Amino acid sequence: MTGDVSKPEDVQNLVNQAVQRWGKLDIVIANAGFGYRANVVDGDPQRWKNMLDTNVYGLLLTLKYGVENLLKHGSGHVVVTSSVAGRSVMAGGAVYSGSKFAVTAIAEALREEIGQQGIRVTTLEPGAVATEFAEVAGYPPETSEAIKQLDPLQAKEIARVVIQVLEQPGNVDIAELTVYPTKQTNLSLFATAGKGQQ
Repeated sequence: MTGDVSKPEDVQNLVNQAVQRWGKLDIVIANAGFGYRANVVDGDPQRWKNMLDTNVYGLLLTLKYGVENLLKHGSGHVVVTSSVAGRSVMAGGAVYSGSKFAVTAIAEALREEIGQQGIRVTTLEPGAVATEFAEVAGYPPETSEAIKQLDPLQAKEIARVVIQVLEQPGNVDIAELTVYPTKQTNLSLFATAGKGQQ
């Protein structure tokens, strides 16, 4: 199944296909997102819009249509992927970090709205993960090298963390979880990313 999370009809269709195949939803994982790094005065407004459409609006659509189905059954778990960039902001990261601050706020509000109805909500905040993120975001080559030096998290390791969250007893909700590579300090990656940027 494929779709664009920034298009309501695509998100509705994906949810409908999943429900038709499995009968209901038990888990909603909102993970779509990408980065773009530039100082505010140098930024490309279209790239800002595309990123916010995916990272924030797409998240809202995923939650709206996915959580509707969880509520019908009075149980389930929502996992929202934010980022450590939603905790720390450096020059060049205003819009991406802003999107991740928004993601965290949306997840916290959702937990307030649906927790009493038996739905758990977890916000996951990964540090450096071995993906194409840095290249897509426009980080300089030295940042990609710095990420490698951190022995970054692998996708399968994040998946393992998600499974551990999902396997908690029904009365346990891990509301927020930050996961770093052992060698990454809170600002180390972002300080490196800022070098050489205009």
